[in-house]
Formats: sequence, structure tokens, C-alpha cells
Amino acid sequence: TLAVAGANASIAVGGVGIRLWDLSGGRPRQGALLPHDRGVIDATFSADGARLYGASQSGLFVWEMADPDAAPTPLIEGINITALATHRQTGLMFAAASDGSLYAVDAEYG
Repeated sequence: TLAVAGANASIAVGGVGIRLWDLSGGRPRQGALLPHDRGVIDATFSADGARLYGASQSGLFVWEMADPDAAPTPLIEGINITALATHRQTGLMFAAASDGSLYAVDAEYG
């Protein structure tokens, strides 16, 4: 998965964890590897680029970009989250689960 944050010129690439790439210098430069125990299926940045949300088989997690070495904070645990979408006007993020359930999360406050 790929997510782009215009606010801080970053790209996040999902895998086992999330690799950040810095785009500010004209050429992508490899950055921090954000820790996670499972493969990240989908990801999206907050509107201001301060947070990165990641979906995985074990739930929905948020990383604070100010401290990329810190473990992510779980927002939804024990649910196989398969997709994310953010409604920028309301700040709501929607997480779809493999069983067809839909979860709404305030992307600004978690």
C-alpha cells in the first residue's frame, strides 16, 4: 500500500511495518521503518501529516510522525481491517473489516 502526505513531503509504503520515504529533496530518500507485527494492508495520513493510520489483520493503528520510532497506538484491535477511507471535510475515517463491518474513527482525535 502507498500513502502520500503533502504536508511533510512523505510517502508511506506498507509491508511488515511501514517504510517512510522523504520526498523533500527532489529524489526519494529512505526514512524510518515504523514497527508493526503484521503486514499493513492500507494506510492514510491525517490531513496535517502529523499521524499515519495503518490497517492490518490485527486492527487499526496510528503512528505519530513526531516520534516514528515509537510503537503505534491501537485504535481497533482484534479485527481484520482491509481498507481505509478518510472523509476530509468531517475528519472521519472509515475502516472496513473482512466480515463486512464498517467502523468510523475520528481521524483527528482517534
